[in-house]
Amino acid sequence: MTWLAFRQQRLSLIVSAMILGPLLVISGLIWLWPATVPEALTETLAVDYAYVSVFMLMLPPLLGTFTGAPLFAREFEQGTFVFGVTQSVSIHRWVWTKVAVAAVPFLALLAVVGVTSAYARDGLPVRGFGFFSTPGFETHGVILGAYGFMAFGLAAALGIVLRNTVAAMALTVLLYVVIALVVGGMRSYDIDTRTVTVPFTEASENPAATAFAHAARSTGGVSFLDEEGREVTGRYYECGTACVMPTEVSISYTSMSSYFALQAQEALVYTAVGGAALAGGVIVLRRRLD
Repeated sequence: MTWLAFRQQRLSLIVSAMILGPLLVISGLIWLWPATVPEALTETLAVDYAYVSVFMLMLPPLLGTFTGAPLFAREFEQGTFVFGVTQSVSIHRWVWTKVAVAAVPFLALLAVVGVTSAYARDGLPVRGFGFFSTPGFETHGVILGAYGFMAFGLAAALGIVLRNTVAAMALTVLLYVVIALVVGGMRSYDIDTRTVTVPFTEASENPAATAFAHAARSTGGVSFLDEEGREVTGRYYECGTACVMPTEVSISYTSMSSYFALQAQEALVYTAVGGAALAGGVIVLRRRLD
């Protein structure tokens, strides 16, 4: 039964490995053996990291939908479910073997890619967005695997209910986007933001570097203050003595402990959604086959 399930899902497994494999190798090398990575590649990734992150942001819904939607829908479309349910194994084993063979490899790869990319990002001179902003938050850490599981669970369940692969894919993407936007929109209310004020120096002109020095990730709230604590506005560094020079830098940041806690919280939400959808789909499937 396991071998049969593998043969049925080999295309989706190969596609997942071809997409995620290079990402895992590159991020792993940058994290663990940065000296082995060509400098030209490192510089290119640093400059175009926003594009890489957007690409990674699309991977969970695309791979999850591509893997989950045809898992059972195609069985109904082609009538091959009859072969599966008439074997000596139980319907329960047939269902969960297919789920495990299809989901576990690509979800494990997604989670590992998310973790290695988070550590690799610290080794790149990346600027432009932080760990708490989109797409930084969604593409680093184990939450990448949780996104994939939600997409897979929704796609598999809708494939069972609709018995149509294309319809299940379309509806899965729609539901995925809605759920991700709703949960992501609530994130700002859960962020434990703190503020630190440091003397204005050349080193503190870089908010990210100052935030890292406080073992934290900048949330983008950076203000330059004068001697009386008032915010200095304008491009002071272009007008020299004609502008009021700041004396302090006020930086809003969030500790990494809060970052990992928030990642775990959202990962549990997405895992619960995917698990509930998958369990509901299996219940419907068993009722139809009994």
